Amino acid sequence: MPNPTLQKAPATGNPSPAPSGKTVPNDKRNAPRLDVERAVQIIAGDAPPIPCSLSDVSRSGARLAVDDPKALPDEFMLLFRDDLRKWCRIMRRDAKHIGIKFVAPPESAAPSLVPKQTPPA
Repeated sequence: MPNPTLQKAPATGNPSPAPSGKTVPNDKRNAPRLDVERAVQIIAGDAPPIPCSLSDVSRSGARLAVDDPKALPDEFMLLFRDDLRKWCRIMRRDAKHIGIKFVAPPESAAPSLVPKQTPPA
């Protein structure tokens, strides 16, 4: 069964956004989070990509460091790299971070923004 959390294009290898392997201490979430430091981009509508930093990630969501959390839409595409992207919903915001949940893209999403599905092996 394909992994619904992280999507990859058929020609690539590991779908992981390169976690450091350290789990986040005192994390009570269902899916353990891994500390990471990775530059990613938020794709929201026709606006230019918004650079941000991935702080931690799990199978179900992540935490991003962003300049202006209040300026972001409630849902957007997160681009890990050209062949790895995921639709996200903001679950919480603070002064410089957002907590996101990975969700299915809406039916109204432009086809170019929808993550490519890897056919089952």
